[in-house]
Amino acid sequence: MTTLRFRRAIPVAIPDPLRPAWCEPDETAAVGVIELRPHARQHETAGGHRVVLPALLTLALVAGEATVDVEPGHWQVRERIRAGAAQPWTVLVPDAVGVVDDCDLVIIDPATLTPTTPPTDAWLAALSAVAEGIPGAVSDYLDANPPSAAPDATAATKGLLKLAGDLAGTADAPTVPGLAAHAADSTNVHGIADTSALVVTTDPRLIDARPPTAHGHNLDAVTDTATRLALTPAERTKLSGVATGATANSTDAQLRDRSTHTGTQAAASLSDLTEAVQDIVAALIVAGTNTTVSYNDAAGTFTINALTGWLGVEYVQDTPLATWTIPHSLGRRPAVELYIGGESVEADVTASSSTVTITLPSPMAGTAVLT
Repeated sequence: MTTLRFRRAIPVAIPDPLRPAWCEPDETAAVGVIELRPHARQHETAGGHRVVLPALLTLALVAGEATVDVEPGHWQVRERIRAGAAQPWTVLVPDAVGVVDDCDLVIIDPATLTPTTPPTDAWLAALSAVAEGIPGAVSDYLDANPPSAAPDATAATKGLLKLAGDLAGTADAPTVPGLAAHAADSTNVHGIADTSALVVTTDPRLIDARPPTAHGHNLDAVTDTATRLALTPAERTKLSGVATGATANSTDAQLRDRSTHTGTQAAASLSDLTEAVQDIVAALIVAGTNTTVSYNDAAGTFTINALTGWLGVEYVQDTPLATWTIPHSLGRRPAVELYIGGESVEADVTASSSTVTITLPSPMAGTAVLT
């Protein structure tokens, strides 16, 4: 088995403080998955001839990195990164000891299974040995031809750093022992050669809890200036007499204007209110049909009388007609009784508050009583 390592980064405009150590300052870890599929298909005969398609391995990138153990041979690789999916490519995985980065693998033409970029002769010899079944050929090649070492670190380039001088520990956990002597210690007092600029804190006036001494000024003796004017005793008395929340900046006419007043007021406080209301009511009451209305202004009373007696209309139709039109002043739609030859008869009657219309099957004479 060979351990493959995939690392993916994407460029960024703003440096990411959480980027992996293997990313440049203008890069950050990519988010997505790596898909691996063996290039060769398996032909099975047991139980019937069939082709078993190679299984797909899906690796999730964690902080831009994924690691997996695979069998040496030809593998199809596809990356699906949030920034976009790339076309698949085929690589030759060697039988190697240790971690092999996928970017160091030789890319293979899937149609011919030959490298698309010519490798070195030594690398081809190692691949041929793998093809011939010689174990460890690639690992022997890598031992004999180790990858070029990382450059030394500089102020502008990341690289190797020797743990010497102030540095100690290990590559995974470097330390700076010299800083221990400078740890924060509240008991340490550092001397100062020139103490002339220090603030003296032993002055008793800084710790004396004496109450402040009262001091007053005679306002009448204050001299007026362009920006400071003193109030006279009369002005101060007038100002102190203004109630809290009193109306300000209004003229006497505005303050007496009833239209600006809100709230309620007792009716007894309004002059001529009763007489004015009685006159308004008297003008509103109008006598109806068969009623009379009288108003006693001195007593402040209204009297409404209903007329007594029979309140109806008797209409005599001497000339025979098929339609009788009877006007009346009853002020309402009356009930109608129709008499022909002294006997009560039925007819088509239409009544309103001022007119009654009687429709007969033929011209007739008689009497109609409206009540």
